[in-house]
Amino acid sequence: MTVAAQQGRDKCRTPMQWAGDANGGFTPVGVTPWLPVAPNAGQGINVAEEQQNDESMLAFYKRLIAFRKAHMELQTGEFVLDENTPASLVKYERISGAEKITVILNMSAESVQMQNEGYKEILFSANTALKQLNPQTIQLDPFAVLLLR
Repeated sequence: MTVAAQQGRDKCRTPMQWAGDANGGFTPVGVTPWLPVAPNAGQGINVAEEQQNDESMLAFYKRLIAFRKAHMELQTGEFVLDENTPASLVKYERISGAEKITVILNMSAESVQMQNEGYKEILFSANTALKQLNPQTIQLDPFAVLLLR
């Protein structure tokens, strides 16, 4: 406990950045927070600015959560990992009854091409400009995420 008391976790935490003003909107101006506010609070890294940007991380997670809520197979479906993929890809299926969604993640900084195994529709995507599927191959951009049916 002595080491924990000496080192603690304070060095790896900062107050929530609610706004771009002094103290990130975490405490009123003139009040010194227990932990220092990260210096990027006034540089667009705060909730107020994220709420105004349809391409922000906050907006992305809101879309992702809404998508998950709309698809029961992602909530309670069986998880089936495909272990026959290149090392840079993670591919799995979520299956609930007759409904199935395939999730493919490119975990590398390189583009990866794979065979299209009959997928017809992109349900959700991130980090890719891909809008339609080629019937033969799927080109995954670096760090791309695809949810397919």
